[in-house]
Amino acid sequence: MAEEEPHFDDAGPVGSIGFKADNVSPYVLTKASQREAQSILDGDNKPVSELHKDKYEREAGRNWDIFYKRNTTNAFKDRHYLSKEFTELSAHSCRAGREARTLAQREADDGDTTSSDAQSDCRPVLVDFGCGVGNAVVPLLIKNPHLRAIGFDISKRAIDFLNNKWRRVLANRGRTVNLKDLNADSEETTGPPGEQSAAAPEPPSPLQPSQPTSSDDE
Repeated sequence: MAEEEPHFDDAGPVGSIGFKADNVSPYVLTKASQREAQSILDGDNKPVSELHKDKYEREAGRNWDIFYKRNTTNAFKDRHYLSKEFTELSAHSCRAGREARTLAQREADDGDTTSSDAQSDCRPVLVDFGCGVGNAVVPLLIKNPHLRAIGFDISKRAIDFLNNKWRRVLANRGRTVNLKDLNADSEETTGPPGEQSAAAPEPPSPLQPSQPTSSDDE
């Protein structure tokens, strides 16, 4: 029996949406809301000029540096709810990862599944583009000690704040965090995940771009 086509009217849904997670609420898109959105787009007859577009893209890093200079780490709250939204992060463990390895892979390791390399290989890596001062990545790392993380941000000042937060919160918890400033000309990072010793008493130094930014200007 063929599925019944959804009924469309001004107040009805445009399509059917289903969610498995109990903590996700569906958003019903109606034809009326579509017309409203289209009217807004049609009324926008003054797009940003190419000159201003290039200017905003070129100065994005500087503007975010000014933003973080004014707000430091107080602009956004830590996103503790992410561990509930992405439960698959907590479900993954090194033990489960080792058990999922094929027999050939285990034989290639000579059966040494307790070595540091074997444990490092099975640890998932969390990559956070636009990590800011760590409002997302830091709570996730604290909640999920088996994770490694790489953070990217266009603002060097944000990376510095995240570095300081990592020093205070994560250095003595045995985590490995990579920090990368997208505004840096240098390709240097603090090292790929796993290369830093989790037991090191001092964390790596923050990334230093080869050329200073103009973030002190307001």
